[in-house]
Amino acid sequence: MTYTEFCLYCRVLCLLFGCSETSGIRTEYRNTLVDGATKSTHQMEHGFGRDLVPDLNNELMKERIACAAEKLGLWTLIEDDHVHVGYRIEG
Repeated sequence: MTYTEFCLYCRVLCLLFGCSETSGIRTEYRNTLVDGATKSTHQMEHGFGRDLVPDLNNELMKERIACAAEKLGLWTLIEDDHVHVGYRIEG
């Protein structure tokens, strides 16, 4: 998957489900400040990652977003206030 495809998929998810993107690319410094995961997909050397926050922020909506993202080939992690969607670069 290319970064352009990933960006397009995130845009489609936001439009379909009424989401805002609250986090995208992070530097190693910023990732450490926010207590991000080691080798976070928010850091482009490890992949592509975005946090999507639906306007209607309930469990059912987050599950719908995660299901649609997985059908697009992304992995997901449902958090308290957002859905993390990502694509990990192998290697």
